[in-house]
Amino acid sequence: MLHLFKLLTNLVTLLSNNLQLLLALSFFLIPVFFYPQVESKEVKDKILLYYDDQDNDKTTLTTVSEQKILLNNKFIQRVYQKYIGRFHVQVDKNKKKVIIGKYSLFRKLKKKAPFKLHKKQVTRFTREKTGKLKVEPQFFYPALRSVPQFPEYKVGPGNSWESHSHISQDQREFGIPNPHLIEITPRYLYLKNVTYKGKECALISIRFLVNQNNLVRIGKKYRRLWVSRKGLYIARRMGTFTGQYYYSLKDHYIIHFKVHYNHLLFYENGIVQEIIGDDLGDVERKRK
Repeated sequence: MLHLFKLLTNLVTLLSNNLQLLLALSFFLIPVFFYPQVESKEVKDKILLYYDDQDNDKTTLTTVSEQKILLNNKFIQRVYQKYIGRFHVQVDKNKKKVIIGKYSLFRKLKKKAPFKLHKKQVTRFTREKTGKLKVEPQFFYPALRSVPQFPEYKVGPGNSWESHSHISQDQREFGIPNPHLIEITPRYLYLKNVTYKGKECALISIRFLVNQNNLVRIGKKYRRLWVSRKGLYIARRMGTFTGQYYYSLKDHYIIHFKVHYNHLLFYENGIVQEIIGDDLGDVERKRK
């Protein structure tokens, strides 16, 4: 009986030691057999998004916009617009890539009417590989700046990031001679990879809010930023912006986008102007 008890005790001890050994080995074997495969898959799925601007590149941006204008929640009119921007890259004497562009804005008030030229604008700026722009202070365009802007690290479907960007506003009718820049913090999400017009693209969503008070405190007083020639000023500007951008994985630039925005302007006299718009844009690049 004693012999049987010792035999069972030794068997339990042996099993216990082997189990501990197996558990100990599992902490080494599991990473060896499983983690490298997971990490390899993550590295394979993640890529570096960037702009590949080269000397003498020529691009054409065509944007079609439809806007609905309301005053105090009452529909006033629809405005149809088309932007055509033409840009080319030049390398200056300091080997810096400078982008020079010309914008033409066309408008019409009826959908079936022909577009008429409304105004022309020129611009000059530099763009980092991430998409961050540095625009010379006298230029009003591009209106939406440093959007989209990419992170400096690799990302893949499901990853998100933020950027510090600006909206340029032409407020010359309110007595501001140079572009008025509104700070925004866009939030991006890499949705998935898709095919658009035969090109493999990264589909990236974007959203941000605009909420700016017109009154700026200077000492004990507040100064109004936007005052029109008629004495009317905007007390607050609020809005939302959402969109999707198609980034060519082969050519390294945005080739298509669609956005929706809703902006509210609160005026001194109590009038609330609402601008609801949808834009569709395509970009074509020619490279020698």
